[in-house]
Amino acid sequence: MSISVGFGRLNEQAVLPARATDGAAGYDLAVVGEHHIPPRTRYLLPTGICLAAPMPPHLELQIRPRSSLFKTYRLIIPNSPGTVDSDYTGEIFVQVYNMDKLSVVVPHAARVAQIVFNFVELPDVLWATIQPRETRGGFGSTGT
Repeated sequence: MSISVGFGRLNEQAVLPARATDGAAGYDLAVVGEHHIPPRTRYLLPTGICLAAPMPPHLELQIRPRSSLFKTYRLIIPNSPGTVDSDYTGEIFVQVYNMDKLSVVVPHAARVAQIVFNFVELPDVLWATIQPRETRGGFGSTGT
């Protein structure tokens, strides 16, 4: 089954997400513009792209760090993977956190994240009667 996902360009310098190799699961996501990120700061890096139309309803787009993100820039993506819902049409940003004691410069077109598409199951959620059960301890109650 082949699925197409269209991206819109919100900035003339935006880069279309692309796989680096035939075996890559993720599509590299690049930033638009140069960004100076202060130490110990959360920052939204713009990509200049959006979904051109809603994706199929059982498809999500996950934003994950590239393996070089921390090594190159000392940045992490704190909410990884970040989810872009199938009906989101705004600009796609990459939220990063500068772990370093120094400012970091992320240059234009730096590939800082990757997009991985994932199919999701959407069950019906409803209230149900709680069945009597034996109470267990809290987190870590079965040992480490």
